[in-house]
Amino acid sequence: MTILVCRPSPDAEALAEQLGLAGCRAIAHPLLTTGAGREFTDVPAKLGALHTGDAVVAVSPNAVSYATDALRQAGKNWPNNISYFAVGRRTAGVLAGATGQMVISPSELQTSEGLLVLPELADMQGKGVVILRGNGGRDMIAQTLSARGAQVDYCECYQRIWLSNDLSSECNQCTHWASLRLLSPAGSSWLTSSTM
Repeated sequence: MTILVCRPSPDAEALAEQLGLAGCRAIAHPLLTTGAGREFTDVPAKLGALHTGDAVVAVSPNAVSYATDALRQAGKNWPNNISYFAVGRRTAGVLAGATGQMVISPSELQTSEGLLVLPELADMQGKGVVILRGNGGRDMIAQTLSARGAQVDYCECYQRIWLSNDLSSECNQCTHWASLRLLSPAGSSWLTSSTM
């Protein structure tokens, strides 16, 4: 079996390498990249408007990286009087490194659902929350925290950008096109998400 890894670079290459070390044949072929989002320049103002006891929720490492870049470009720092939350361990690590603050994240279920069962997010009455994210995505976190009394503001600090791709160049690396099993849905296996 050959696995076609379509995540953005450099994650696609890193996952393909990990799969290779595990004995799987993998081809890294990113289908999208990332760039500054439509609210990239708003990051400093949105974070600066938060008060003691308010919160930031980061949904991905990309959101943290782009928010950090926006703050750096504006000559600002991450606030130190608020709570920081992340959906998964990897995002929590990136956010802790960027902010120098403790970051709360789910230890078991590293999803929006896992984040929302954290006791620290149970009573959000009157608290401000900025959700750092890319374009699109689910609204579950915002809807739930709003229902719990929070004033939620999205900050689209990055965007996903589809690349123009020619899969034939990657498929030429295969002995046979059929080895990718892209033409035979009955024989196909799809990995739709992973944590790295």
